[in-house]
Amino acid sequence: MASLRFIWFPFFICVLSTGLSQAQRSPAAHADHAPHAHHALHGSHDTYGSQSVIASLQASASKQVLQDEVRLVFAHEAKGKTAAEVNRVLAQAIEQARDAVKNTTGFTLSSGSFRTSPIYIKDGRTDGWQGRAELVLTSKDLTAAEGALSVLGSKLAISNIQFSLSTTKRMQEEQALLIEVAQAFQNRAQAAALAFGFKTYKIVSLDLNGLGASINGPMLMRSAAPMSAPNISDAIKLSLEPAQVLVNVDVSGKVTFD
Repeated sequence: MASLRFIWFPFFICVLSTGLSQAQRSPAAHADHAPHAHHALHGSHDTYGSQSVIASLQASASKQVLQDEVRLVFAHEAKGKTAAEVNRVLAQAIEQARDAVKNTTGFTLSSGSFRTSPIYIKDGRTDGWQGRAELVLTSKDLTAAEGALSVLGSKLAISNIQFSLSTTKRMQEEQALLIEVAQAFQNRAQAAALAFGFKTYKIVSLDLNGLGASINGPMLMRSAAPMSAPNISDAIKLSLEPAQVLVNVDVSGKVTFD
């Protein structure tokens, strides 16, 4: 259930008026155009006698939402005498991991970083090469992700696990909150009008804040030091438990009372 927070700002009272028109100050100067001078005098008198009160209001709505997307990073490191040797070992490890889950669905695999560098020792000399390659899995299906993790985790090191709120889910939640906060803003504007002796109000400006953003709550993030690929018989059992994040929408604006 979304929680609504209504924040009152001090009213900024502005009295808008205009001075006398040129026709009112010097009616004789336009004696040759009497009809036009009379029309300007009537319009200026109405404007001069009118007043508008401007008030600033704000309303907020927020909701705790469970993260629905997970990103798993698997890694493999290798050392060798030449860069080509290291590259070959890394590429082989990544491809073997891909092949192990090629017949399963519910997630997307993509290539992560792949780097090779010399191993420096004293006096700037090199003593072989080292490298690291990554395989990244993203999914909104936690069951499928857990299954892939158990397989890939037996071949590669689990480097990182991170949850997030998907763009689609965040937009859906913000749209629902926007409807609620808009209604709350209008209710407050109407209540303010009646409280100060006015009958109606009119919205003259709106500022929507918080759309497209969320405040992250605790995220499950695990890391493991890169290691040699374990035996395939090693069982990897790890439950994926997403946290909740706070989605917030703020609306501020100015209204006039009549």
